[in-house]
Amino acid sequence: MTSRNSVILCVDDEKANLKLLEHILVPRGYEMVSASCGEDALLKINSQTIDLVILDIMMPGMDGFEVCRRIREHPKFRIIPVIMITALTAKEDRIRGIEAGADDFLSKPFDQTEALARIRSLLKVKELNDDRERLEEALQKSHDALDYQVQERTEQLAQANIILQKDILERKHAETMMRRQLDNMTALREIGITIGSSLDLRVTLNILLEKLISQLSVDAADVLLLDPPTLYLNFSAGLGFKTSAIQTTHVRMGMGHVGKVAFERKPLIIPDLTDTLTNGLKGEEFKSYVAMPLIAHGKIEGVLEIFQRDLFNPAPEWLTFLEHFAGQAAIAIDNATLFDSLERSNSELSLAYDATIEGWSRALDLRDKETEGHSQRVTEMTVKLARSFGLSDAELVQVRWGALLHDIGKMGIADEILLKPGPLTGDEWALMKRHPGIAYELLEPIRYLRMALDIPYRHHEMWDGTGYPLGLHCELIPLAARIFAVVDVADALRSDRPYRAAWPEEKVREHIQSLAGTHFDPMVVEMFLKMEWSKAA
Repeated sequence: MTSRNSVILCVDDEKANLKLLEHILVPRGYEMVSASCGEDALLKINSQTIDLVILDIMMPGMDGFEVCRRIREHPKFRIIPVIMITALTAKEDRIRGIEAGADDFLSKPFDQTEALARIRSLLKVKELNDDRERLEEALQKSHDALDYQVQERTEQLAQANIILQKDILERKHAETMMRRQLDNMTALREIGITIGSSLDLRVTLNILLEKLISQLSVDAADVLLLDPPTLYLNFSAGLGFKTSAIQTTHVRMGMGHVGKVAFERKPLIIPDLTDTLTNGLKGEEFKSYVAMPLIAHGKIEGVLEIFQRDLFNPAPEWLTFLEHFAGQAAIAIDNATLFDSLERSNSELSLAYDATIEGWSRALDLRDKETEGHSQRVTEMTVKLARSFGLSDAELVQVRWGALLHDIGKMGIADEILLKPGPLTGDEWALMKRHPGIAYELLEPIRYLRMALDIPYRHHEMWDGTGYPLGLHCELIPLAARIFAVVDVADALRSDRPYRAAWPEEKVREHIQSLAGTHFDPMVVEMFLKMEWSKAA
């Protein structure tokens, strides 16, 4: 059979995303086919051989979930792996994707290393599945041929019976071997699907060991992972052991049986382990040992160890299955490790964003000569009030950032206007009212702050439409801006100013209530007045 490059169908209505996928896939030898909508994607799957589909969810017309369901319903195409493209925090999309039959997910923006790792893993599963179907077809043909020959030969003379029986036995043996290979490939496919659904390394390793022990009927197995900085192999997971001695395994690469396997990247088989068993494992009564290196993308991830309590010399097909299994295990470990690294990077990046925004907020308070802690107080109270309206955690992050940066537009207002001790003239007030627009110009180009713009840009809008800069009214004003407007006024009235003392809490409540329906959203005022201010401040 002539080998060919894997063909990947990329479905996305945004040309930029298709261009990015082409940049990732084509230089790696993949052939890429593009589709801009669900209908076009189904036509191309019907008209040519497709090995894998990368599918965006949100598209005009037929969405990604429907496309995935139609692929899974088609008897010819249901084995094609499907990777869905989702937002990083879109948990509901992933649940719907799993229900529709998706095999894996990629988060926007794409991470090239993660995308390639997932694509390689699913293409390997597809290759194994194709092999399984070819074996099933061959097995069926073998059955048909065998039945035909049995029927013909039973009609022949009695003297040919011995030859016939021998031929039947040989074919039955071949059928048994094919069935065993088919079972192994089916098991490998199931393992690939199972471990692909989890990126938790501990869960992944336990699933791998359970499947290994069940499929190969081994007594015990463990996985030792390599720590690259120290070059030590450390116990990570194990099943089938009577004692906990194996859990203390800590071996330098190149030392001992397992260290040499990792260093030389070659399997090791010891049919009789009696003379080389370490003291810690003598209570386990092991007699045979097999070790297989775990290698993914040319990198050694660790070593898989197998122990038997009887003398054991594995057959070639047993070792072939173990080699395939080790390859899948290495990819699963690499994926889980990569995902863990990405999660840590995302957390560190989010903390850096938050710290930067808090720094900006403190600088704004200092320039505007706000009372100490004003931005922090209104931010905490705004988030608390927004939570009572049922906003999600992701939305509350944007509310928090918007509240911290509510007056960032004042950076564009001259000091002689911003810090003027007396009342502003008409022209000065017109310039001052430009600060929401300046906030929009500053924040809109920053992609991760676009959703936080509602408060800096619109918190001076009023319920009755007399606010600025757009003159919005009622529910045309974003909820976050309506919430912040109430909190901002309340905090200002409760704080000392050079021109007046802070108002008592009851007077502030009465004033806020009096502005419901004109300045403020009545529903927000009602919810705000139920809050415990002392805890929010």
